[in-house]
Amino acid sequence: MAMVELKQRIITSLSKLADRDTHQIALEELHSIINTLSPEVLPMLLNSLYDTLSEQSTAKPSVKKESLNLLALVCQSHRELTLPHLAKVITHIVKRLKDSDSGVRDACRDAIGVLSGLYLKGGGEGDGGHVVGLFVRPLFEAMGEHNKVVQAGASSCMAKMIECAAGVDKEGSGPGAAFQKLCSRICKLLNGQNFQAKAALLGVVTSLSQVSLKQQILTSLSKVADNDTYNIAVKDLDSIVRNLSLSDLPVLLNALYSSSSDPINKPIIRRESIYLLSLCCQYHCDLRLPTLSRIVTHIVKMLKDPDPSVRKACCRAIGILSGLYLKQEVVNEARLKLFVGPLFDALREQNEVVQSEAAICMAKMVECAATNNTVGAEFKDLFPRICRVLSSKSFRAKASVLSTVSIFSQVLIMRYQCIF
Repeated sequence: MAMVELKQRIITSLSKLADRDTHQIALEELHSIINTLSPEVLPMLLNSLYDTLSEQSTAKPSVKKESLNLLALVCQSHRELTLPHLAKVITHIVKRLKDSDSGVRDACRDAIGVLSGLYLKGGGEGDGGHVVGLFVRPLFEAMGEHNKVVQAGASSCMAKMIECAAGVDKEGSGPGAAFQKLCSRICKLLNGQNFQAKAALLGVVTSLSQVSLKQQILTSLSKVADNDTYNIAVKDLDSIVRNLSLSDLPVLLNALYSSSSDPINKPIIRRESIYLLSLCCQYHCDLRLPTLSRIVTHIVKMLKDPDPSVRKACCRAIGILSGLYLKQEVVNEARLKLFVGPLFDALREQNEVVQSEAAICMAKMVECAATNNTVGAEFKDLFPRICRVLSSKSFRAKASVLSTVSIFSQVLIMRYQCIF
């Protein structure tokens, strides 16, 4: 009786998703059911979602989109429990690529991305090749349909699958290796006369090339920790950064953000990742402001690292970036904010170590940008803010801030000596 009542709750909640007034309440109800799911209830919930996504279903696009999201959520919440059902889940998602609503097709792509991240990421362990097959078989079948919309949808799903799963196995096996086997089939489709969505399929080619790059970066970073391979790894990484195209820059940056903040990695790998972020800016100094902002913010956040050598690497990196972007006749105000914003945020952290390191970074920033005598005019406006930090009772790293004040004083003295 309880199962019958629960099934009715699920069906009722799914139907309420179509009504704007009851949508949120119904969604919360379904989330609650998923969070407290037992093994015997799982097939019933999945079948209810399958029915909503079937070709015979008259559900609105908004309901289908939420059903796809819920399928992904069920798998996220119960990864091991849903593994035996994975093939069927993927098949139902891929079938909805025929939907006339582009929002539903986008939800299919996003769901495939979530599942790929869950089941293929780190897939070098166990029967990873088999699990990859669960994804690619229905997607290649969809690409074989004589329907450009379905072909394009399957291509975007495959690109998302690769993007969300690849490049995490540092030994060179797992999904990264399995994905490379797709290249020949992709090339056949590109050369085939019956495949119409060739522009969309190029996204898969791009993803595959990025997989190879990310794999190369992670493999080289792992070798940094070994004395026998350190020098070769450093040279390889320098070559990768130096010869990188702007289109591949996000792949490198995301890999470095991940490796530098991963506590499992040895300090030497985290240090090298921070250094490579600054090296990336040296070789590609015309970065757009949002990219530079994220790099600086990430480096400052790494001042929380428990290893002092990593924090020291962050200070050196801030100095390098300051010399690159702030050492000018007239300092770009927007660029200056990219540095001082995260640093002042770090000074306000209730952590004496972070406060101290942020103060050292601030001093390093000024020192490396102030070799030009005219730079004092732009930096002097920061002096009152530094003084307010010094007078704050919650600020405990006052000795470190005094070194920043000393550097500021030297800069201003140089400026006035130049004037008079």
